[in-house]
Amino acid sequence: MCGSHQSFIPADAWIGEKTPLSFCQVRVSPNNTVMPNISGIELGEALSRVIPFASKEDSRPVLQCVKITQKHGKLTLAAADGYRLAAVSLDFGDGEGEALINASELVGLIPAL
Repeated sequence: MCGSHQSFIPADAWIGEKTPLSFCQVRVSPNNTVMPNISGIELGEALSRVIPFASKEDSRPVLQCVKITQKHGKLTLAAADGYRLAAVSLDFGDGEGEALINASELVGLIPAL
């Protein structure tokens, strides 16, 4: 739930064969708003644009991921299969951070957004 946006994530939607359970984390905010507030539709569209470009080959595990980077006021999502590259940037708040998430684990998030 974020402000007036709420959705349902089915049980085990985040857990796949390659999910390292020791690194899974769920954070609950005490506020009804998240700053900056990116709409679920905007984030869902960005994910749906980059996930198809992730590699499906098991021999290339890093290319099966979506790289999410926050830097210079932008949230950038990128995926590549070694031949094609997709990158989407969204306006975001200050700060820096990055994550590399397996694309198959993000697919369940798109319908929820």
